Amino acid sequence: MENKGCKFSSETKEYMKQNLENTFLNCSNHLSDQDRNEIGKTSAALSKIMFLKLGKDEACKGHASLYPKRIYN
Repeated sequence: MENKGCKFSSETKEYMKQNLENTFLNCSNHLSDQDRNEIGKTSAALSKIMFLKLGKDEACKGHASLYPKRIYN
């Protein structure tokens, strides 16, 4: 989302990074390369739809709201 112009706080960036790392650690052994690629394509498509339908400001706010706090797995 940052490559589309979103500006996230350092705290939100840290939560995003942690969530990504936790997801990779917990799921990577259970997913095939094809499944990982499909998840990536779907995520990119959803980001594009959010920007088109909501506009930049709302899409950025919506994405940031997915990471309100530190997530422990």
